[in-house]
Amino acid sequence: MGWSVNPSYGVINNGNGNYTFPENKTANDIEYTVTYENDGISAFMVYTVKAGDECQDICNVYIPYPTVFFDSSASTENVGTITGCTISKLSGPRWVTVSQNNNTIYLTVDENTDTLERSGTVELTVNGSTSCNSIDVRQAAKTVQHDYVEIAGIKWATMNIGARSITDYGQYFSWANVEGCSDSCSFTEYNYSKTRGYGFTGDITDEAIGYDAATANWGDDWRMPTKEEFARLVSATNYTWKENYQDSGVNGMLMQSIENPSIELFFPAGGDYDGSTHQYAGENGYYWTRNYYNTASAYSLNVHNNEINAENLANRYLGFMIRPIKDEN
Repeated sequence: MGWSVNPSYGVINNGNGNYTFPENKTANDIEYTVTYENDGISAFMVYTVKAGDECQDICNVYIPYPTVFFDSSASTENVGTITGCTISKLSGPRWVTVSQNNNTIYLTVDENTDTLERSGTVELTVNGSTSCNSIDVRQAAKTVQHDYVEIAGIKWATMNIGARSITDYGQYFSWANVEGCSDSCSFTEYNYSKTRGYGFTGDITDEAIGYDAATANWGDDWRMPTKEEFARLVSATNYTWKENYQDSGVNGMLMQSIENPSIELFFPAGGDYDGSTHQYAGENGYYWTRNYYNTASAYSLNVHNNEINAENLANRYLGFMIRPIKDEN
């Protein structure tokens, strides 16, 4: 009985059907329906508050990371919070669903049965209006069997993450981030500042595997190497710079076990990405380690014309390759 308004979030009731509506900072017009009911008599009026110039959801939506990464399995992740409203999926990949439990927002993905990573953008609605927030979703490819060779007690993958052959460069990663890129990449300081890995400090350990690209993309049996493990590999091998290795058109470093020369690894000189520039391909090969130096730099391996540096310092935002090691402990 009496006066009511829908939606009521943020609306001030001044009495006797007089309401003050909040400023609309969303991307859409908002309609408020004011209804009066008394002794079987009902009447209503609709008030429209036009969309604002600056997009802002009608209630508090907090999504800390614009990109969410999933492994290949079906799983659910907490991606943010919402206060006083209902959130739902407006559009996006069919393999992603959005749910809400009280104030917590969840994304759920189906299992990825493909051997390729998949991605998409989920657009959201808040109380039926288009949200100013969206979420980029990336899901790792189906886990496949990866070959390795053992040198000095360490099982080294024969290919880089994302590679389809031993001479393929594969994907490039900024340090402490698990999302890779192989084409049309943009590894800039600004883009890095928006990633999860940007705020990470310290070495990447088994307790911080969410920052290990090898584990995230290949599964729990794989991880990134440390600079000490790269140094151990260098000490246990004879290495030779190869031009056009196996008629592939790719240059790089061939590393043969001193103990058993039939066991070998090839590290393609895939260069790196600085911004959108793919540079030094054919001249240098840069590979991230797990080891932190400071907020701006981390350790990497660099192979270049019969020279190897297992403690090469580099800017963390740069796009480098990753050569995993198998760790079954």
